Amino acid sequence: MSVLNKLKELVSMIEEEVSEPKQEKEEQVEETPPLTEESEEISEEESEEISEEEPEELEEDLEEADLPEQVVCTGEESLAIRTLVKKEKEYFASLGEATLNFEKRKALFETHKNSILKDMKTNRSYYMEQLDLLRTQYNLPIKGYEILLPLSEEELLKFVKVDKKPQS
Repeated sequence: MSVLNKLKELVSMIEEEVSEPKQEKEEQVEETPPLTEESEEISEEESEEISEEEPEELEEDLEEADLPEQVVCTGEESLAIRTLVKKEKEYFASLGEATLNFEKRKALFETHKNSILKDMKTNRSYYMEQLDLLRTQYNLPIKGYEILLPLSEEELLKFVKVDKKPQS
């Protein structure tokens, strides 16, 4: 039995099931022989053959049809597409502009950040020099004193001698 005949039989069985009462459905199910692995394999192979043949038939139908060499769309259809293409170009331009603005701001930020870091380094060097000048002004050795920096206007800068003995 060919695949086409089997499919027709299956369709007719389904149509009969829809139109018949439930009792008759049960009788038909009992009458239908159970599928074996061999019959399942055959039906799978046949279904693959059918699915492979269908695209070929569709291609033949398309070849046989009289397809025009060129199709000219209406002015409205062309306008709609032109509008969408124009929007896409505008989106690309906006994205490019946003990227350029970001890069400019990023460069400005880097410049500003580097300037601040340079100023911090200059300031740190200067106040270390000032601390060293004060240490030499008070004739204090390089080692043996720790510096307490003032944190408020009421506090004063202090050089405190470090105790060399470990405290227990």
